[in-house]
Amino acid sequence: MALRHMGQPADPREVYAEMTSTSSGVAGWQLDRWLRQRGLEPVDLSLTLDAVRVAVERDLPLLATRSRMLMSHMELVVGFD
Repeated sequence: MALRHMGQPADPREVYAEMTSTSSGVAGWQLDRWLRQRGLEPVDLSLTLDAVRVAVERDLPLLATRSRMLMSHMELVVGFD
């Protein structure tokens, strides 16, 4: 969804296959490398809730990372209520 928003083709299965050859998920460094290969620059930021709201209001999708010991998960943020 974020890639399509940026005007990039984005079939989820193809994107996943291009990033990794395992079935255990995509590491952050793999995502960063894949984005850079396509001319996109990943930026790691620590944001307040207010900053997230401003970004979403400006129609900027965000990939948020929830991290815990030994695991992490990315979620696409496109709105709030």
